[in-house]
Amino acid sequence: MTSILSSRAGGVTSDPVGYQATVRPRKAAVRELASGVVLTYRELDDRVARAAGWLMARLGDPSGQRVAMLGRNSID
Repeated sequence: MTSILSSRAGGVTSDPVGYQATVRPRKAAVRELASGVVLTYRELDDRVARAAGWLMARLGDPSGQRVAMLGRNSID
């Protein structure tokens, strides 16, 4: 992933979801059209962190590894 330069943060971040969760946690990040479910950046960042923790618990140290995901178009 390439870094994103942000003048608001005063620096560079490689975690755009985490950055948005910090500066605008209540703003809608994802909207599932079929169900109308909306996740805020804070909620999305929490789900990303939980998924990363789950993967780390199963794969160990992910340094240098690539992980792919295949799934249906859904928030879950």
